[in-house]
Amino acid sequence: MKRIIAFALVLVLALSLVACGGGDPSKAIIGTWKNAGGNSCSFKADGTGSVMVERSTTVSCKWTYDEDAGVWNIDYGYNKDTATIKTGDDGKPVLVWQGGNYTKVG
Repeated sequence: MKRIIAFALVLVLALSLVACGGGDPSKAIIGTWKNAGGNSCSFKADGTGSVMVERSTTVSCKWTYDEDAGVWNIDYGYNKDTATIKTGDDGKPVLVWQGGNYTKVG
């Protein structure tokens, strides 16, 4: 009986690990982000978005995910940047981009 229960527990643990496998990491950027200075950016699932520059001008952008480097390449016409996403102290995602930290608001 103990062996059956132990086996069942091992099976449940194994299935939970498989079920919690990571999703598509490129999708983590999708949504709206804002930094403490008031700048914001929004990224859509189709690889497009918008970036607020100097808290007044919004420009269109295109983004791609570089799986090998683990970064997002963001091209907004006159400039190209890379961004990463880390986990903040509060456990929420933080977009690290343009020398600042952006928090997800939507």
